[in-house]
Amino acid sequence: MRKKLAIALIVVAFLVGAVGTGLAVGYFYNRSALRLVCLSEAAKAGMDVSVLNQLQANNITNAIRLLDTQLDGSLITLWFFRNDITPSDRDTTLGILRKAKEYRAKFPHRSGSPTIDESVSNALSLVDVSVEK
Repeated sequence: MRKKLAIALIVVAFLVGAVGTGLAVGYFYNRSALRLVCLSEAAKAGMDVSVLNQLQANNITNAIRLLDTQLDGSLITLWFFRNDITPSDRDTTLGILRKAKEYRAKFPHRSGSPTIDESVSNALSLVDVSVEK
């Protein structure tokens, strides 16, 4: 009887430890994810303020340059995480990439960095790859 009780206590202790560990990992992961979201939104707000200041000062060329740079960053991010796009988000993402590709065909833009330009081109090519599938 004591052996069964000891085994039961070990199993319960293991389960409590596993659940506790899972909760701790989840808590810290969620905190890290929230921090990244907050930092991303702060950066976006900073860019929005820069663009709005340029527009308010009637510096349309500078505002467009800032927005093109912001678009480059978004496209590079989509390229980097291309394998993580869920099937349920794929159509929406490809639709946005299609619009970006049409925009860039109409209003070409070069960043001045071959690496950035290549990454942007790779991201925009995802539209072509999806059509082939």
